[in-house]
Amino acid sequence: MKLSQMKYIVAIHKYGGMNRAAEKLFIAQPTLSVSVKELEKELGICLIERNTGGIKFTEAGEQFVEEAEKILGMVDRLTGRMRSMSDNRYEIRIGFSPAMSKQIVPLLMIHVEKFMKKHSNVDVTMVECDYNKQFEALKSGKTTMAFGKGMKKKEPELAYIPLMTESAKLCVGPMHLLADRKTVALEEIVNENILTFLKPDSKTNMAIYDWANQKGYKIKSKYYSQSSVVEELIRLGMGVALLPHRIYCNNPGIRYIEIEDPIMLEYGMFYVKRKGLNEEERTLISLIRDILNE
Repeated sequence: MKLSQMKYIVAIHKYGGMNRAAEKLFIAQPTLSVSVKELEKELGICLIERNTGGIKFTEAGEQFVEEAEKILGMVDRLTGRMRSMSDNRYEIRIGFSPAMSKQIVPLLMIHVEKFMKKHSNVDVTMVECDYNKQFEALKSGKTTMAFGKGMKKKEPELAYIPLMTESAKLCVGPMHLLADRKTVALEEIVNENILTFLKPDSKTNMAIYDWANQKGYKIKSKYYSQSSVVEELIRLGMGVALLPHRIYCNNPGIRYIEIEDPIMLEYGMFYVKRKGLNEEERTLISLIRDILNE
């Protein structure tokens, strides 16, 4: 019997199912299922009954969870005590693009501070890095993981964990003709003065342009390097923007309008496959996912 198998059973019990537990553990559902079956075979007893309606823990399974939680708690306390004695500290460095520094990073850091208090041996540092240089930073070891937009073309050396999806919204000033609308169609905004503080070749911008092209429209945007400049121009009615605002922009002086049949943009965490993730890194990623989906 392995500690990992105990953790798997406890997670299934906690989250009420294989799929949810696998998601939280960052492993494939078939891998989790096979591990449980191997444990049941080793013990010679059924822990979890499976049927079309879901799963149900047997009496033996409930007792296993109760004892496993005690053992895992003891292991965590022992690990923490040994690390505190050896001062075995290490750093998790998370890369992010400069455009995220105003909105999403401060939100994450509030919760990261709480994470570091709980995991006293871990320091978490946010590292600002252009998106097209993030993968180089990961491979060279300058960062542990990188938060960014998911890609259609996979990087063979990197693994990716999706964390959230969000639609691009139309950002307008309070006096704009569309400001009181709940939704707008793409054809209503293609002739607007579209502004952006994302670099023209950024993955988010490219995805939005491709989406518009597929619908028969060509979007041209004017780039400003400072997000504050773009936000002020929008507020004054001198332009609009197309952005997933929770990631990049959440200004109370700007109205955010849903676009009909919108593009959904996915964001997540990248890391180097061969290095994998340790338990603290997985816990941190799970925390970030929960924050982003609140």
